[in-house]
Amino acid sequence: MHEREARLRKAYEAWYPEVRPDMWLPAELVAHAVRRQLETREPRWQPCARMLDEEHFDFRGGDGGRSRMTRSRRGD
Repeated sequence: MHEREARLRKAYEAWYPEVRPDMWLPAELVAHAVRRQLETREPRWQPCARMLDEEHFDFRGGDGGRSRMTRSRRGD
């Protein structure tokens, strides 16, 4: 399985100064950068349940954050 990747949407570039909007990066690394931002400076967004807001980021690869133990309808 491929590693989950995230890319910041250009519209939110100013909100996340540590994340480049033109590159696909491992989602785990992007989440660490966003977590550091939350700890060290005032964010321009309201944190939500997920560290990486789907409105702010595009995603590809991986399993979408679903645990390997989570059942899906794919096997039905």
